Amino acid sequence: MAKTSSERSMKWNREHRSIVNARIAEIKKKNPEKYKAIDKAYREKNAERIKKYRDNYRITHPEQEQEWKDNYRDSDKGRATRKRLSHDQYARYRHVVLQGYGGLIPHCACCGEGHEEFLTIDHINGDGAKQRKAGLRGIAFYLWLIRNDFPEGFRVLCMNCNFSLGMRGYCPHHGLGG
Repeated sequence: MAKTSSERSMKWNREHRSIVNARIAEIKKKNPEKYKAIDKAYREKNAERIKKYRDNYRITHPEQEQEWKDNYRDSDKGRATRKRLSHDQYARYRHVVLQGYGGLIPHCACCGEGHEEFLTIDHINGDGAKQRKAGLRGIAFYLWLIRNDFPEGFRVLCMNCNFSLGMRGYCPHHGLGG
């Protein structure tokens, strides 16, 4: 049975995929806005079909999926995404802890400073070094405080008051001592 022109064309396109892709890229480069709109409309119209294809591909090609994940994780975009997510998580946990010890609008227990950027958690008994040695610092410390229902022995101070208490044993604002 003789092949139709369309069948021959499709066969040639499959066999010469790199040439076809190069031609398509060349055409798209001449009018990028037009083809961005066409591609977007296609993705919207076929979203479910594309999702099924991707899900199936991930299942049938686990090595390729892992390679993509590794490449993304090691890429600048992957690092930036992880950094942004961890920064956002840190900020959320820090805010919860400051509210837990400093009220709805956290403020320094000594001088009343209310800018969250300047606030920190003070170990009332001065045992912060012991906790840091145990690995409780940064986000791990905030998570520990949240999971333990904000235990006693901590308070909100501004960096200046906390530093002065740690270095001198008193705060010049009100003589608040440890």
